Amino acid sequence: MTQKKKTTEALLDQDKPFLFTHEGKSYTLPRADAAMKAVSGGEFMDMMLSEDEQGQIKFVLRLLINSRPDEDALAALRSMGMSEFSEVLGKWISSSGVSLGE
Repeated sequence: MTQKKKTTEALLDQDKPFLFTHEGKSYTLPRADAAMKAVSGGEFMDMMLSEDEQGQIKFVLRLLINSRPDEDALAALRSMGMSEFSEVLGKWISSSGVSLGE
């Protein structure tokens, strides 16, 4: 099996939620690709047509809300500083194989 195929299979493992830690505690988020199913075509078009990063940020936040994270995970995200929050959400998106067209 090639390295690329192994990487693709690992990224698209549908059974594994995204794991992150904050202040020594572990939390999970549902996969971002599953949340994509609840995003409208209009929201996706708005993000893709946005000429700045604001559309992409709104899209990622929409995915987060649509993923229906549990209350503890959402509270942990909300309590993070902006740098940590951005890093966690970036890894969450990447781990699910969701592309923002970059």
